[in-house]
Amino acid sequence: PDNILQNNVVPEQGTSQLATVESNDSQSDIIRAARKEARRKRKEILQLDARYISGCEAAWRIFQFPLQYREPAVEKLQFHLENEHVVVFPDSMDLDKIISRPNIEKTMFTEWMTANQLHEEARSLTYAQFPTKWTWHAKEKEWRKRRGGKKTIGRIYYAQPTSGEKYYLRMLLNTVKGCRSYEEIRTVDGVVHPTYKSACYALGLLNDDKEGDNCIKEASHWASAPQMRQLFCTILLFCEVTDLIANKEPPLGRDRTPIG
Repeated sequence: PDNILQNNVVPEQGTSQLATVESNDSQSDIIRAARKEARRKRKEILQLDARYISGCEAAWRIFQFPLQYREPAVEKLQFHLENEHVVVFPDSMDLDKIISRPNIEKTMFTEWMTANQLHEEARSLTYAQFPTKWTWHAKEKEWRKRRGGKKTIGRIYYAQPTSGEKYYLRMLLNTVKGCRSYEEIRTVDGVVHPTYKSACYALGLLNDDKEGDNCIKEASHWASAPQMRQLFCTILLFCEVTDLIANKEPPLGRDRTPIG
């Protein structure tokens, strides 16, 4: 019996309670580690830089088909009244340095007139038709004759009917060809008119409602329904019209529907 008592160690008081506490702490550490891992994975999912694509787009990309296409190329043509071209410069730049910059007086529009002075073949085109045969080099600020076979068309920036002489200048640029100066743009049958509006009258562009009709038809290719209605009201308020085409056709109230 004595040997048996010596071999069997009797646990001290409180040892079982200590083991229970250690077991609970170990379980708490496991739970905290699991929660931390779950938060980390959730954060990775939220920060994942990806997007969903459909099966059609996936197949299109796998076969490496072109994702976008534009034909023909469009050259945006700026225009302005005499000595009223836009000059872009930082606020910190000195005004004298801005004025003394080389070729600051040259613009796409003024160089179109310069090209008409230098090249006889350039005078057979209107300003909108010019990019079909000539290319604009912005760095050198000059028009050069097109060499490649790439097709390009020109589109003159839009002008509101309330913009005054600028609106009538744009109207003339869609008609006149080979002008070499601002005076030539206002010249009709050898008579230099004082304003672009009077030149439009001399060409018969303002004798009827053709001006308003053309304005609405042109805007219908890109303007939304609210913009079309606003343009229609502007023409009624500031222009002399009697029977616009918009009065006969309903598309002003429908979104993105061309007129005519």
